[in-house]
Amino acid sequence: MPILSSSIGDLILSLFSIFTSPTQQTFAELVFGWIMAGGKRAISSVIKAMEGVRSKSYSTYLGFFSKAKWDVDQLGLAVCSVAVRFFYAGRSFLYTTGDDTISRRSGPKVYGAGIHYDCSNFKATWSNSWVVLSLLVKVPFLPRPISIPILFRLYLSEKTCQKLCAPSETRSELMAETLQIFRSRFSDYRIILSTDGAYANNILLSSLPLNVDLVSRVQKNARFYELPKKERRRRRGRPCKKGEKLSKLPQIAEEGSMPWIRAELKKYGKTRKRLLKAFPCLWYRVAKTRPILLVIVRDPEGKEQDQYFFTTNVELSPAEVAELMAARWSIEVAFWESKTLLGLEDNRFWVKKSVSRVAPFVFLIESIVKIWFCKWGHKGAYFSLGRAEWYHKERATFSEMLNTLRAELLASEISRTSMSRPLKRKIIRLLRNIAWAA
Repeated sequence: MPILSSSIGDLILSLFSIFTSPTQQTFAELVFGWIMAGGKRAISSVIKAMEGVRSKSYSTYLGFFSKAKWDVDQLGLAVCSVAVRFFYAGRSFLYTTGDDTISRRSGPKVYGAGIHYDCSNFKATWSNSWVVLSLLVKVPFLPRPISIPILFRLYLSEKTCQKLCAPSETRSELMAETLQIFRSRFSDYRIILSTDGAYANNILLSSLPLNVDLVSRVQKNARFYELPKKERRRRRGRPCKKGEKLSKLPQIAEEGSMPWIRAELKKYGKTRKRLLKAFPCLWYRVAKTRPILLVIVRDPEGKEQDQYFFTTNVELSPAEVAELMAARWSIEVAFWESKTLLGLEDNRFWVKKSVSRVAPFVFLIESIVKIWFCKWGHKGAYFSLGRAEWYHKERATFSEMLNTLRAELLASEISRTSMSRPLKRKIIRLLRNIAWAA
């Protein structure tokens, strides 16, 4: 099997422990086919892409998502364990990000499908809605962090739950569920989760474990309170849970009692100058008596509006909070990559088990490609030779990661043949160019 005889084989073999023996080869061949397939990735296209290397009947691959014995959470945690071992060695913090996205589907019988809002074109569409938890990875040769999707939950609307007689859970509850699973595997680490403002609510905050902190956005009209003052002498009655009510955030930003701090932040791959104000307080409606650090970020040139962030970890610096919120955008990029480059929305599965597995499988292939490239692929000749002399971009895109892996897999397959070395080099060079042109 070519994928097991190359550098990515070490990564694939480390995931085999969660599969039964007959399913291991099917998994490896499906990963190979999904990576090598071009255009739309319907399962028939994936099977065609593995012609010459597949060892089983097409019905085996069709049944991998509906009949085979494997667990999505176990596979996601196995992929995450490899990433943590490679990129978080010797560190005590794990940085994660969470959000939800849709996978557009057609057909009234697709399990879990409903009318969901599509932020990319600002309209409602028939789709599946997925809540995704990702690991943030920073590598020296990339100017911005990348998102590695690891855990997934299918969100069902209330109307869909009534139709399917299934329990109704909000997106925040599903995010809290994935966070509990993640925390149970990595309980030795301090976990920091950055999310969009939609998840800054009492549902998620009330379920945060002790070793998990949240970084998110707040609206400018939210109400905050001072920390309760410690009384010297105990009085009769219940102690105060909160202090005086604070002014609205825009007013606090304009007040001169608290000075601005100048800082240079790494945002979206560039260094930007910003003004910061930060102070501890209580967001009693959402976080109750848990102290938070509120951060106001201002553009000194006035080109951007003021932004308001908070974190439950009051020990973080204001600059770290602002940078973590900027790094959260990487999960949106990961959603786009899965849809446009790995065919997240191309499959035609509609039964419950297949729908619940195929989208996470696509996301995890994206994670596998990114882990492989950041560990091995960027060092190989197939990445450096695939670039033209006029190509001066600093950041490797996911399409380049994918094409580099395709070239290496093709070269690995050709190198095992009995042809002469000069002929092998010519064919490998030609196939490498084809892979980069795909």
